[in-house]
Amino acid sequence: MARFTDDQAVYSQLGRLFEELLADPATGDRVRALGVVVQFKLLKPDSQITLNIGEDAPGTVEFGITQARPAVVLLMDAETAHRFWSGRLALNVALAEGRISAQGPVATILKLVPLVKPASAIYARITGEAAPEAPTATEADVEEELAVVDETPAEDQTPAEEDTSAEEDTPAEEDTPAENDTPAEDEAPADSA
Repeated sequence: MARFTDDQAVYSQLGRLFEELLADPATGDRVRALGVVVQFKLLKPDSQITLNIGEDAPGTVEFGITQARPAVVLLMDAETAHRFWSGRLALNVALAEGRISAQGPVATILKLVPLVKPASAIYARITGEAAPEAPTATEADVEEELAVVDETPAEDQTPAEEDTSAEEDTPAEEDTPAENDTPAEDEAPADSA
């Protein structure tokens, strides 16, 4: 059976996680230090959680459609979000496997990495599951995965093939030896008899 049956189930667990992260004295300042609007677009079930921590908002969590314009968008299915925030899935692995798609400044996305460990403890309390000793990604691991994603050209950015004509690839007539040409006597190899 699916963990999340509808968007309200997502908001009651993952949404609550972000509310508690902001309210917690140990993590609230770190979350607000992101300084931008971060949006989690989730599939299965379709839901959206927005951390409105931009310059004009002191830190709110919004569920569903919002007027906030995100600087960072992370797209994943809800089960992947559950595994990530519970500490069972490292960000670099999720990015490399295509489980999470990230849009936005790499530096801002990297600021999420140190939040995973304290978030997984809060999330374990919310879900009633023990937080595992999970493989956590380092900022360098995530940066490497994000760089690979950023370096892949979009379809409209693929370089045009160079125009190479057949004439340039074949030597000119004067450069190719004739079939019946024999070396002159002074160029012929000496007989070793």
